[in-house]
Amino acid sequence: MDQPSPAYCGDEPYAFVCYSHEDSLVHGDIAWLISQGVRLWYDEGIAVGSVWRDELAEVLGRADGILFYRSVSSSQSVHCRNEISFGVDLGKPIVLVALDFQPMAPGMQLSLGGLQGIDATKLPTSARRNAILRALVSSVGRQVMDVSAERGVAVDGGITIVVANADVDLGNDDETPLERGAVEQLIEVGLSKLPRIVLHERSSILSGEGFDIERLAAGRIRDWAVQEDVRFVLRSHLLRGEHSATLKLTLMDVQSDTVISEFGPIDLVVTEIARGAVRAVTSLMVRAFGADDIEAVDEEVISTESLPAAAAHANGVRLQRAGRGEQAIHEFMRALSHDPEYAMSHVGLAVSHNLRGDRHKAMSHFQAAFRRIERMDIRERHRAKAIYCSLTHDSDQAIRELNALLRIFPYDPMALANLPNDYASLRQFNQAVNLSDQAQKIYPNHTMNRLNHGMFLMYNNQFKASSDVLEAMLSNGTTFAFQPYVVLALDYVALGDFEQAISVYQRIGSFGADAHLVSVIGLADLDAYRGDLEPAVTRLEANRHLVRDSNFGARFVATLIGLAARCGKTTSRHAFEDTLASADTHTLFILADSLLRASRLDEAQVIVQQLKRSISALDRLHAEMLLSRMLMLAGNGVDALDLAREQREKVNTWYGTLLIAEICQSLGAHIEALAELESCITRKGESLSLCVDELPTAHFLRDAEERYELAKLSI
Repeated sequence: MDQPSPAYCGDEPYAFVCYSHEDSLVHGDIAWLISQGVRLWYDEGIAVGSVWRDELAEVLGRADGILFYRSVSSSQSVHCRNEISFGVDLGKPIVLVALDFQPMAPGMQLSLGGLQGIDATKLPTSARRNAILRALVSSVGRQVMDVSAERGVAVDGGITIVVANADVDLGNDDETPLERGAVEQLIEVGLSKLPRIVLHERSSILSGEGFDIERLAAGRIRDWAVQEDVRFVLRSHLLRGEHSATLKLTLMDVQSDTVISEFGPIDLVVTEIARGAVRAVTSLMVRAFGADDIEAVDEEVISTESLPAAAAHANGVRLQRAGRGEQAIHEFMRALSHDPEYAMSHVGLAVSHNLRGDRHKAMSHFQAAFRRIERMDIRERHRAKAIYCSLTHDSDQAIRELNALLRIFPYDPMALANLPNDYASLRQFNQAVNLSDQAQKIYPNHTMNRLNHGMFLMYNNQFKASSDVLEAMLSNGTTFAFQPYVVLALDYVALGDFEQAISVYQRIGSFGADAHLVSVIGLADLDAYRGDLEPAVTRLEANRHLVRDSNFGARFVATLIGLAARCGKTTSRHAFEDTLASADTHTLFILADSLLRASRLDEAQVIVQQLKRSISALDRLHAEMLLSRMLMLAGNGVDALDLAREQREKVNTWYGTLLIAEICQSLGAHIEALAELESCITRKGESLSLCVDELPTAHFLRDAEERYELAKLSI
């Protein structure tokens, strides 16, 4: 049998592998562990029945620890029993991996009976291997890790890399670049998970705006990287055969025009290219630069072996995060056209359709995903269930799913990023702050974690701390569209530093068409917060010609209608159906509130019905709140108050508290209104960005403050 990797032979620390050759999965584990930098010695080619030899005793005596795969065959093997007995006598630390439930031979039971091992019968391949890696580092010691062997360059701080998926200098027609889908996966799954690695914003998955680095020749890539002050270029090449493929990766230092590290060529089975490519690039980065914590380098399972499907899915997730729902749906459908059984793309479609308020399609795709649950890895199962629970606003169950995921994969980036969000949905902002702080410490260069941490600090009324986090994030050259700037501007609004807030909003306007709309919304929102309603409306009207059918266009229209209604002005009607089609549910809620304030009840009713069809319990709760406002406007204050209080029992939102205060004032219950308004003002961070998102709605706080003063006068 061909062995996957050569055993370690040298003077550095290493671990000794004790196993039975009948347990075929061990060779795959050994190859993976060696690819992660673990030094392992194992008996390459010694048959199960071989006699105990002096050289084995010598190798085992020098080992720092033992990795023992316990099974029926290994526990009955004289060869293995001798090795374990000798290791115990020498006091070697032993990592035990149980491959079955069968009892050990009596002598081995005596030696290992008190040792708690890894139950591999309950773990998929990736989880088993990562558990072994963590156990080796913990029990045997980090010294068995070869984390510096290929580290050809010392780098302080973060490492920025551009992924070049082309090289015309090869002069070999048979050798082609690794196809585009793999690069998306390398970025989405592999490189982005290494704590110190920052992918350049124009690397493949993000290179859609007039600059396609994959089309550039190698020399031009180097020239461009130097110009952009990007030091490292990763090049990938794939030689395909009918049943196999050969992959080679090269990491270049463009400043010195030298090769830092190479990986491969390695042989891959065609059906394993996606997984093999991700493992290879992660190993290359660890060997080249190391990781701040080797345990954070966690193998991801890709449950499709179609690279185009994997690429389309990764792109769909990116578009979904950016609020580009229609394009995300197209990408998820494209993924399913390549692999109809890709369950996680059904999950992506469910989320996207829910954002459009199409509950029927959302539920249909969730059902399709869960019908394919056997296709999911255990990690994907927990993720899919957590997403479903979050969308149905069962945050408690979502938290349980994510914690279960973290018990198996302590460094899972999705769980670490989303767990704080679920606590925020429960309005437990202290816990959200603490968890997001932990997440960004584990993945310090993960932009979303840092943004979330800053945002949760704002919700928790820690405005100075929030602004410090975001200023530091932006001063490092991090680019993440305009979201962190919006949260930073809201911090300055809360701190009363309006000049700084104006400056930040103005900076946002240079990021593109949608960002310009957000900039105008922010400046108008600040005008309204300061009591300048008419200038706010004038500012919005002057930019209305720039509105296009997008979520930000819909938010612009909602802000214009709402602020105009507050100062007694009417606005010309917008193409209402187009607005509905392009808005997410947060925006629809704000739009309906604005329409009600403008007495456009029929249009508001259309949105209420759409929100009631949402898969999200929170969206449906918002629909009930809007119905409560309708009852108040119709003069039925008692029923409106009962309905609003009933909804607040489910989720205590800031908007719900303000609504109850408004209804109490309409009924003349000023003492009750005053208590509710005091709560609103205390929860200032939530009010600045209504519905717990990052688009500015500070003018709602102005409403609460004015009503508070009115309530005090009335009493």
